[in-house]
Amino acid sequence: MTTSKRSKEEPPARRERIAVETAGWLEKALRQAPGLIAKNVRQRAAEMVSASRAQQQRIGELEVAESKLASTNARLREEISRRERLEKVAREVERGLREVRERFESAFDNAPIGMALIAMDGRWLQVNDALCRITGHTGEALKATTLRAMTHPDDLDLDAEQLQRLLAGQIPSYQVEKRYRHALGHHVWVLVTTSIVRDEDRVPLYVVTQVQDVSERKELARRLEYFVDHDFLTGLFNRRHFEQELAKETERVARYGSPGA
Repeated sequence: MTTSKRSKEEPPARRERIAVETAGWLEKALRQAPGLIAKNVRQRAAEMVSASRAQQQRIGELEVAESKLASTNARLREEISRRERLEKVAREVERGLREVRERFESAFDNAPIGMALIAMDGRWLQVNDALCRITGHTGEALKATTLRAMTHPDDLDLDAEQLQRLLAGQIPSYQVEKRYRHALGHHVWVLVTTSIVRDEDRVPLYVVTQVQDVSERKELARRLEYFVDHDFLTGLFNRRHFEQELAKETERVARYGSPGA
């Protein structure tokens, strides 16, 4: 038997009861509908407000991050620009130093007088060709020895006091005549001008010497002194020499008395 047939066969009281229940359910649903709709709307609105706040917070965080990034980029660009300027200045300084060094080396190597850079312990660091010609030594031979080894034993301490004053900064330079040992074994007279190079803290780095060969002048002076004190014909001491010796002896006697007195 089908459903339609059963419905037709149901008693009128049952049909009426079902209709009443259905009507009550519909009425209850209609009464509850506004509250459910309002509740759903409020919940949905709260969710939208929360999402909007989260979005606004995210936007704020992004704006702060963008501001920090922009500031960082600005500082980075400024740092890059500053480094580029420093690198340019450094290149210019390096180029200037290279030109100064090249001019110094050219003047040093081609100087008509002997020139040398000497370490504080007396080692020859750099010598030019003129100094090699004066001493007869090669540059390698000079660099393998020291200033004291090249100096005549009697002249080692001639400039000791002046050197100490130079190291103390009391004088900028000084000159002294001394003898250097020649490669052939004899000694040559030289006029040495000495100065010093210091670092930025005024600590001595090395000594700069200019060396002039004065052997010929010394020999001429020796010959002149010989001719002044000796007779041209006999080669014996002349009257001038005896007068000088007499004056010295008279002064000695006047000061210390005669021997045996």
